Amino acid sequence: MSTAGSNQLRRNSLGLIAVTFMVISAAAPLTGVAGAMPLAFMLGNGAGIPATFIFVTLVMLAFSAGYVAMSRHVTNAGAFYAYAARGLGGRSAGAVAVVALVAYNAMQFGLIGLLGGIASGVFSELGLVLPWWGWSLIAVVLV
Repeated sequence: MSTAGSNQLRRNSLGLIAVTFMVISAAAPLTGVAGAMPLAFMLGNGAGIPATFIFVTLVMLAFSAGYVAMSRHVTNAGAFYAYAARGLGGRSAGAVAVVALVAYNAMQFGLIGLLGGIASGVFSELGLVLPWWGWSLIAVVLV
């Protein structure tokens, strides 16, 4: 068996299950967009939504260009923290990690609330009436 260098994966270290779950997790933001779109059209400025998508796309393109450029210099598997530490230093990278942690948790709370609201509407049509937070709690317990 050949040994991998410090910046290479070992042979067969990624299996079907690992790659499958990586793809599923990469598709998770699509769930957020699909869930938020009806609310954005209902409660927001309908005509401004396409402009918002264009703006966010441009921001993501700028971010991805920097991310790809940094990938030549960051060769470890430390994920986003490694990139932030290389560009900003360890202390700032720690702050970036905290901001990411808070943002991911806020999104999780929002999606659980969205799921509860949708489940409340769907199941009330079937005669199972619970408030949105009840369905959200059920989802949290199941997950």
